[in-house]
Parts: sequence; structure tokens; C-alpha cells
Amino acid sequence: MQRDPRYHDAPREVTGWLARRLDQARQSGIAEEAVALDLGIGFGKTLAHNLELIARLDEVTALGRPVVVGVSRKASSGSCSIFRVDQRLEAGLAAAAVAVFQGAAVIRAHDVGATRRAVTIAAAIREARARTRAPSC
Repeated sequence: MQRDPRYHDAPREVTGWLARRLDQARQSGIAEEAVALDLGIGFGKTLAHNLELIARLDEVTALGRPVVVGVSRKASSGSCSIFRVDQRLEAGLAAAAVAVFQGAAVIRAHDVGATRRAVTIAAAIREARARTRAPSC
């Protein structure tokens, strides 16, 4: 799975796959409110694929279900040569914060306290951004 992952457009392809699974769940009688969508960060994807998925998270959130992102301590967070294994905390916190800013609803984390602090500020910035874009009628 990890040896030679290939996507032409990872966010589009993953979103399409998730859309098909969501449709299949609906057709099987699974209540839509019981479904959350997981990007599968680190599974069959390169670092570039993972970064593209988080950067274009809005494509998955457009499916209308909560999006789950798990970047905590992933090998993919450390696969960039600027990060050593002992630096995965910071890489995961940054990725989790950006994912929340981009609309992720659920973050899987090992370092819960640090992740909570990082994503709380990201969510507050996202909310402030939404308020400043609201029409002033």
C-alpha cells in the first residue's frame, strides 16, 4: 500500500471514493448522521498526497458529513527531510490545526492536550474569518 502510491489528483480521487462509500452507506440503510468521513492520512499516500488532501479539505467537507483527520505521530508527518522522528509532535499539531481551519470536524490525536490547544485556536481563527466574510446588512 505504501510502496508506490499513485494518484493523478489525490483530493479529487479520495473525495470521489468517499462519495461512493457515503452513497453505498445510504443505500444500505445507514443513517447519514451516523457517518463521518476519514481522509486516510498516511494510508496509501505520499507526503505530497497528504498535504494536498488537507489543503483541499473543502472538497471532502462539501459532501456534507463531518470529516475526520488523523495526523498525530504519523510517519508521513516525519517523512519530509526537515522533520526527525522526535519532531512529529510539532508536525502533527501544525497539520491538525490547519485541518481544523480547513473544516475538519474530528481530529484523532495521541497528544490530546497539546492537540486540543492547537486546534482550539485554529477553530477560533476559522470562526473569525467566517464572521468577517458575512454580509453586513
